[in-house]
Amino acid sequence: MSTTYTNISCTSNECSGLTSATGHTPRCISSTCAYAIQYGNKSFTVGFFGKEKLTITSEDIIDDFYFGCGQNNQGLFHGAAGLLGLGHDKLSFVSQTANRYGKTVNVPKIGVLWGGNTYVDVPISGIFFVEGISQVCLAFAANDYDSDVGIWGNTQQKTQAIVYDVGAGKIGFSSGGCA
Repeated sequence: MSTTYTNISCTSNECSGLTSATGHTPRCISSTCAYAIQYGNKSFTVGFFGKEKLTITSEDIIDDFYFGCGQNNQGLFHGAAGLLGLGHDKLSFVSQTANRYGKTVNVPKIGVLWGGNTYVDVPISGIFFVEGISQVCLAFAANDYDSDVGIWGNTQQKTQAIVYDVGAGKIGFSSGGCA
């Protein structure tokens, strides 16, 4: 149990601020601020609103970092340890760390390594799914088991031209497809 974690009170200004971050009025459970949010794909998270000392590295420490501590995460979030808010709201990771990082979050370079040592870069439009002006999600979902077949989804493919050579048993990729 963390010694720096605290629940946020229902009567606090921070709890009231959840309305702009989630689009829903927070609830009160035993004087603790509780949140609920549902995403476009019907995944949802419900939990308590808290604050904690966020340690990114030994030199990057954010005191009084506000976040939701999910108690019931369903859909694509089932079993998830947490969600990282990258929106414009004052409670997003970007806004809460603005003094240190200047409201800039570097999007990681993501690609897929296929058999035959073929590497395909995934463009930004294939990494994020934009639900709305205040909601952007990663465009990836985990499989239940490592042995499950992976799916190269349509979000990742949307700027790729893909050639299927069925006779030769090969597949080819080129950027600049359906933009």
